[in-house]
Amino acid sequence: MSDQALDVAYEHYLKQPHASKACHSFMESLRNANQVYESDCLLTWIKGEVDSEGHHIGPTPPATSEVGDYWFDTVAMHQAVYLFDKETEKHFWLSTSPVKTWQYSVFLRTATWKVIDDPFLTVDDILQSSRIAHLNQSGLVSNLYHEEASAYALWFHKRLCTEFDLKLGLSMKRSDLPINLQKSALRFWDNMRPDEDEENYRAAIRITEPPVEIQRDVLAEWETHSDIGLLTTTGGDCPMTPKEYGSRTEFVIFETLLDRAHFQRT
Repeated sequence: MSDQALDVAYEHYLKQPHASKACHSFMESLRNANQVYESDCLLTWIKGEVDSEGHHIGPTPPATSEVGDYWFDTVAMHQAVYLFDKETEKHFWLSTSPVKTWQYSVFLRTATWKVIDDPFLTVDDILQSSRIAHLNQSGLVSNLYHEEASAYALWFHKRLCTEFDLKLGLSMKRSDLPINLQKSALRFWDNMRPDEDEENYRAAIRITEPPVEIQRDVLAEWETHSDIGLLTTTGGDCPMTPKEYGSRTEFVIFETLLDRAHFQRT
C-alpha cells in the first residue's frame, strides 16, 4: 500500500461518522502501510479493550490519569504521555512522536478556514499543500511556518509543545519517550523570550543525540526549515478548547473545528 493510499484513507476516516466499518477500514490501511502499532491501538479501541490501567485509548483523554500514563488519541493518531509541571501546577499530555506528513496533509485538505488581515503577514503561501508535496508521506512533516503548526494543533484541540514541556518529558525515567524523540535531530517551533526587555522571537528547538541536550536556533518570523518537526500537547484531562489559544492562530479563523463527538465507539 502506498503512502498516498494511507493519506486518502485517513481523510475518509476523519470525515465519516465513526461506525465500526470506517474504523476497521482505516485500521487495515494502517497495517498495510506497516504502521502496526497504530493499527493495533485502533483495533483495541474498537473492541473496547485496554492494554493496562496506565494505557488509555480513545478520542478524548481519560477522565482520571496518573503521571506516566499513556493515551493513544484515535482521532489525531498520536500517543501522548501524562505529565505534571510542578512550577505551573498543571497536568498535560505530551506527544511522544512528531506529526507525520500524511497526517498534516489531510489536515490541510479537511480543515475549513479563512485567513484574516494581519499586518505582519508577509508571505502568500500560508497553509498551501504545494510546499510539502515533495516530502515523504511517511516521514515527519517539515518546512512549516510557525502559525501553520499552531493551526494544526488548534484544529485537533491541542497546542504546540514548548521547550519546558519537552524538558519535563525528557526528564522522565521512561526510556521509550526519549528514544521516540531522538530518532533524528528533531526540530519544532516555539516562542522564546531571551530577555525581559526584548521582543519575542521565533526559535527552533533541536534535540541532540545522547546525552540529551536541547539547543535553540533563532529563526525569522516566517522562516521555514527543512528539518523542523511538529510536536503537540493537550492541556489537563480534556482536549484544549479554542478559547484557550488566545491569538496563537490570529491570522486564521476556523470555520469548522474537528468534532470529536463523531469519534465515539459504536
